[in-house]
Amino acid sequence: MATDIPLLSVTDLSVTFRLDRGIIEAVRGISFDLRAGETLGLVGESGSGKSVTARSIMQLLPATARIAPGASIRFNGARLDQMKDRDLQRLRGNRLSMIFQEPMMSLNPIYKIGTQIAETLRLHKGLGKRDALDRARALLEEVRIPDPAERLEQYPHQLSGGQRQRVMIAMAIANNPNLLVADEPTTALDVTVQAEILALLRSLQERHGMAILLITHDLGVVRRICDRVCVMRHGQLVETGNTKTVFAAAEHPYTRMLIASVPQGRPAPVPEAAPPLLSCENVEVGFLLGRHRVLKAVDKVSLTLRRGETLGVVGESGSGKSTLARALLRLGRIDRGTVTFGGVRIEGLGRKAMRPFRPRMQVVFQDPFASLNPRLSVRQLIEEGLIVNRLGSGSRERLGMMERALADVGMPDTALLRFPHEFSGGQRQRIAIARALVLDPEFVLLDEPTSALDLSVQAQIVELLRSLQSRRGLGYIFISHDLKVVRSLCHEIIIMRNGIVVEQGPCEEIMRDPKQDYTRRLMASAFL
Repeated sequence: MATDIPLLSVTDLSVTFRLDRGIIEAVRGISFDLRAGETLGLVGESGSGKSVTARSIMQLLPATARIAPGASIRFNGARLDQMKDRDLQRLRGNRLSMIFQEPMMSLNPIYKIGTQIAETLRLHKGLGKRDALDRARALLEEVRIPDPAERLEQYPHQLSGGQRQRVMIAMAIANNPNLLVADEPTTALDVTVQAEILALLRSLQERHGMAILLITHDLGVVRRICDRVCVMRHGQLVETGNTKTVFAAAEHPYTRMLIASVPQGRPAPVPEAAPPLLSCENVEVGFLLGRHRVLKAVDKVSLTLRRGETLGVVGESGSGKSTLARALLRLGRIDRGTVTFGGVRIEGLGRKAMRPFRPRMQVVFQDPFASLNPRLSVRQLIEEGLIVNRLGSGSRERLGMMERALADVGMPDTALLRFPHEFSGGQRQRIAIARALVLDPEFVLLDEPTSALDLSVQAQIVELLRSLQSRRGLGYIFISHDLKVVRSLCHEIIIMRNGIVVEQGPCEEIMRDPKQDYTRRLMASAFL
């Protein structure tokens, strides 16, 4: 139950960033309160200032940021914006906790999962090593990670994107915080686990009176879990109110646009004579866990993708979707089976033999921060593929190709001079899509390409992908947990669980009348 006294009070918060090209106003004069036991949703498009607001509360802004003198951020009556570092360290991860948007950026790649979760327990609770690891295992069970004891011994890169996000949630709730700042906490999760995590957060909130500041672009999540909602645009609050009231009768045109921004339409039919572009038969991929146990991540999977067709791959985190995709692209190993691209068997080709196929087979990864080199500007990132593959007659022509690719994904050409860390998560994902499209490929693997994008941009990207497919005859494999986007983009889908295809067929047919219980659960979770 929420109380009348604010646990968190943000007053007249303005944040600017001093960059080489001048001053950027990221947040402009926003104010809101959050009470114990309450969930407040902070929504808006990528770059609207949501994450900057969250980092201001946590006092985790970079050195280039400046909070205006008239602002105040109070937690339990104490001024966070005036607090000393040692006092903030006692609060963060303890009474005040945060789930970050990109788990691969937040988890230390050289430490095991168990060590990282146990660290916060030992630091704030004074637990011994064994007790801390026991508690870490219980936390992984609580966030529904399979085989939690084994996961404790693994490193972040050995987990799927959704599993890494659940590890972050486990770390954030380890010490039962008073305030949980959740920056896109369910972005990387499939629909069934998303429902479980939201229910878990609600349960923790009820038991401990925890307040939640939920930052998201998923209005379905806001509608399901939030008591109140604040809508941000260009660093300002444009609408605030009770969630039910805002969704039923939004006053601001921008809020109405967000609520209406659901991917529409269906993909154009694939020509009957369209030839196969990519196919595989009985593909198997296994991983060794410990000395004797082999985990079959992909087990006897067969599929065919035609030119101009989109094949959706759907399933829970860890079901083998991304492992299968990497095997098809020859970015990962294949234990058994065959893979054919453009009529050529490629499963046995070495790195040199695969070089001619690389421009024709492109990929957009799930985590843009991990796939974009932080040391390179956007121009260097996009131009690299053109130079390596000798596309474009010179610098001027390559520049034009890059500008057109950025325009296609809704980014200005001024982005070419900036670096990945200067963009929001959604903007980085659009840059990753532009980098893939600039090479004019025949096949694009899309691994959760819209998971970091707000709803209005999702609809734009879906329409862009459909348009490009229609003009160029592109083939897509689309990995996603957002079944609304899958329905609007995919011709065929396969449903995976524990490395096995449990259902396969035309997208509309399976969405309308799923045959398997597992598929029915997915559909029910997505369309509640």
